[in-house]
Amino acid sequence: MKRLFPVIHSKDFEKVVDNIERTQSYVHGYFLINHNFHSWTFYKLVENVINRFPKINFGINVIDLPFDKLFIDEITSISGLKYIWTDNCGNDWGEFHDRDVERILKAKANRPHLELFGGFAFKYQQQPKDISVACVAAEKCVDIITTSGDGTGIEADLSKIQTIWAALNENKRLAIASGITPDNVDKYKPYVDDYLVATGISDDFYTLNTEKTKKLYNMLG
Repeated sequence: MKRLFPVIHSKDFEKVVDNIERTQSYVHGYFLINHNFHSWTFYKLVENVINRFPKINFGINVIDLPFDKLFIDEITSISGLKYIWTDNCGNDWGEFHDRDVERILKAKANRPHLELFGGFAFKYQQQPKDISVACVAAEKCVDIITTSGDGTGIEADLSKIQTIWAALNENKRLAIASGITPDNVDKYKPYVDDYLVATGISDDFYTLNTEKTKKLYNMLG
């Protein structure tokens, strides 16, 4: 099953609620990201949003914390939280070595209820020298390999997506987190399972467009 996760750049509780109320019929869940305010304030906002919409699956990307801080109690104790997404898994130079795999598995060990969407060959990060080799290592510790184009709102090179897809085990899901729109999604559908989308379905940085969200959701089937 293909899944659509609109990404909400969280401005305040009221704005997040408005986005969800207008689009919740056309999503499989949401990712909330903190912008322009501290993570401690963000945790409370996330908790309040989940309490408001207990039947919806939510994930978070805490952009002001390094990977090793993402599995602290303040985050993992948020009741109802399903996913954690990080652009950078803390691996060096885009590679995944044994020590990186071990560290990620250790961080996740006591939080089996949280799926990790782990950035791989991600925007603004050092890219792996060999995507296929790095992918084999990454899938040992990352629940859902999550890649992107070269920047925010930039679509990923299709050959890159095909290379990652070919390297993954057949039961592993692949996510993409930049550049997806209703106009280009068809070419990614044979390879990508999960779509984390903001720019392509938004009116501005903080406002999801209901009709674009519905259109993309319907195109994913």
